[in-house]
Formats: sequence, structure tokens, C-alpha cells
Amino acid sequence: LESFLSPPQLAKWLHRHDVLGRTLPQDLRMAVEMQISTLSNMRRSVESQQQGPKRKVTVQMEKPTRLTQEGPPTLFVRRLLASEYERLQGFPESWTDVDSGLSETQ
Repeated sequence: LESFLSPPQLAKWLHRHDVLGRTLPQDLRMAVEMQISTLSNMRRSVESQQQGPKRKVTVQMEKPTRLTQEGPPTLFVRRLLASEYERLQGFPESWTDVDSGLSETQ
């Protein structure tokens, strides 16, 4: 049972039902009593935490370091030269050179 009532308000609600002679289903009564117990325990634990003096948290930090680890070196693609293509394909050197002195008809 989720409730926005405080433990005293829930206890008054149960007491009122008892005084008026109304019977609550057993599951509902147990759920409300469990809620009263839970909220009371939570309140006590919160109060005990607030009573103690706050300790100042100090952390000594080391020299700043890089947050990311270095990854593998960046790979890139290099275009081959025309002479390298010629060698790979088994053609002689300068096979693809264009002679600019020749006319289109020759």
C-alpha cells in the first residue's frame, strides 16, 4: 500500500474504523500496519542521520591524466601511383605514360 499519509494519520484512520465498528479486510489492515511500521523506521533512520555532525569529505587527487586510453593508430588509405599499378599488373615501366607530342590521329 503506497500512501502519502504520515504514520500518525494512518494510525488515526485505523483507530477511527475500529471505533465506528467498521471491519477492514485483513489484507488491507496488515498493509496499513506494515506501512506505519516502515514509515516510522524510515523517519527514525533519517533523523539519526541528520543528528550527527557532517564530516567534511576530502579527497586527494593525483596528477590529472588523460581520461581516454590511446586507441590503435589511425589507419588511412593511400592511393597507388600509376607506376605502382603498372608493376602490380605486370606491365613494363611507363606503359601508361601519354606522349603529349603525338597528335590524336597518330
